[in-house]
Amino acid sequence: MAQARRRSRRWVTGQPWNGSGATGTITVGAGATLSTSAGVTQIKNGLVLNGGTVSSRGNTYGFGNDTWGNLVLSSDISAGNSSSSTISSEIRLEGNRMISVGSGSNLTISGGIAISPLGGSPGITKTGDGILTLSGANSYNGATNINGGTLILQNSYNSSGFVISAGSTLDLNVASGNRDLASTTFSGAGSLIKTGSGSVIWGGSSATFALGAGSMIDVREGVFGGGSNANENWTNNLSGLNVASGATFNGVEANVRVDALTGSGTITSGYPGAGYQNFTFGVNDGSGNFSGTLADSDSASANFVKEGTGTQTLSGVSGGGGTNYTGGNININGASTLRITGERYNFAGEVISFNSTGGGTIDALASGAGGTVFTGDNTIATNGGAQNVLSGVRVGAQNQGLNLNGQTVTFNVASGTDEQSDLKVTGTLWNSGNVIKTGDGRLELTGEQQYVGTTTVSGGSLIINGNISTSTLTTVETGATIAGSGTTGALTVNAGAFINPGNSPGILNTGDYSQAGTLIAEINGITAGTQHDQLNVTGSVTLSGALSLDTLNAGIDYVLNDVIFLILNDDSDAVAGAFSNYSEGATVGSFGGFEWIISYQADYDSNRFFNGNDVALRAVPEPSAALLGGLGALALLRRRRK
Repeated sequence: MAQARRRSRRWVTGQPWNGSGATGTITVGAGATLSTSAGVTQIKNGLVLNGGTVSSRGNTYGFGNDTWGNLVLSSDISAGNSSSSTISSEIRLEGNRMISVGSGSNLTISGGIAISPLGGSPGITKTGDGILTLSGANSYNGATNINGGTLILQNSYNSSGFVISAGSTLDLNVASGNRDLASTTFSGAGSLIKTGSGSVIWGGSSATFALGAGSMIDVREGVFGGGSNANENWTNNLSGLNVASGATFNGVEANVRVDALTGSGTITSGYPGAGYQNFTFGVNDGSGNFSGTLADSDSASANFVKEGTGTQTLSGVSGGGGTNYTGGNININGASTLRITGERYNFAGEVISFNSTGGGTIDALASGAGGTVFTGDNTIATNGGAQNVLSGVRVGAQNQGLNLNGQTVTFNVASGTDEQSDLKVTGTLWNSGNVIKTGDGRLELTGEQQYVGTTTVSGGSLIINGNISTSTLTTVETGATIAGSGTTGALTVNAGAFINPGNSPGILNTGDYSQAGTLIAEINGITAGTQHDQLNVTGSVTLSGALSLDTLNAGIDYVLNDVIFLILNDDSDAVAGAFSNYSEGATVGSFGGFEWIISYQADYDSNRFFNGNDVALRAVPEPSAALLGGLGALALLRRRRK
């Protein structure tokens, strides 16, 4: 049985009109239509749609100053039977109502949903695995709960919030144009998706995104405006972000926070005004693969931040110019990993930063045409903390590592807590291009570097524990230091700069060597590399700077005429110049029970202190010891004479 009440008159289905009848549920079957005339039709005991249609020939009915509309919902709606049903009447809510759409079923409400003149803040709850489409303008102001299936919004809303449960979907569908939506909050563990070629924004309102762990914002088509007029709040959002190919997520001035990035579309961020800080991803330690474009907004440079312990992969796509990162900055927070894979990935002149906690990794593994490419001058910066790593080794003709591509990369490294280095580059820098080291921290280059250009150390320390001999010239500027046990090409140490071979101690190999600064040599024995520092020069040696000795003498027993070779000069040409504080034959210090003198004409091959062109120290008796030795010899002679 079913009952519909129109003002004070009653009609009961299956019975002639007689003004009275039993209460029950209205069921509209497939192909059937329930048509209400002008006035108010109140659904009190449930409406079941199995493929039917509810329509109205009237729109509203007024009682005094109140407009009730055509269909007042005082109970729930159910649609099923794997069918498509439609309600074209405007629905007025009396209290919170449930709309259930069964699996395989579709229900479209085109007349919109509003509240009755009784007031309050009623909302709806969508249940069932089917699809509910709200194609009309909706003005109810209560919460919208999506506890199953999909709710498609094709028009405006006034709901205070959308709670999307796990496994459920809210679809913001904009076929074309630009839809400016009302203030609301999105929460829950389900999916918030954007479909249609149009754009969705919150321009004159404020949206709060507070989706939970495991949720997803999925931009499948068109444009999703994540920030407008600095109104959007992302502080507590934990959802991932997927942007499909051809779609765009515009962060604009919002401080967007999402978990892992996926998809192959475009993500933009950046605003020149107050309030904008960054676009942060990886907030819930998630891992993902994004092969799209990270870009500046139309108005300002972006600032992208990677945080959390997950691995975010940026994978270049096949064909064309590859995938681009064109944002202003990208930051690696804490023990985060940013992995670059695929065909090609372009960095067009950005700042790539590791934050103050350190421990982050950039893994450059793109291996296609060009690999990970610097298409503009870039800066890689650290802000202290634990050691950070830039990895990606080029093997053979493959293109892993960082392709300098004729550009200049600046490593601005701040002092941190790691004993060895603050930024360790284990990956390969290759192709033509220049490297600049700034900041007071320590940059360590390992492996076989293959870049062909200049290397400039303007601040802090550059530790060479690999091979940078393809670099045409390495220049150490005033106040900076070069160290390590690797190999450089031509090396110039300017006045006020320092060279400290080895890693306490060790051998540093160079090409042509010119020193106007200070050579700091650690000495704790006569074996090069393990007990004392050494420069092994393939080329010319020009000296005008100072020598500073760091003598440890930890249980080392020297003997007379021991020789310590500080600089090996492979050429036959003589050393040009001398240390500014020690001329040929000068005493450089006293340690291990001997004085040590210097020669610029020693010969390593014969272990002699003359007839060569190497720089060495030789143990000679201290003056007091020499005098005692001479007196002893005289006494012996006297004894022999006897």
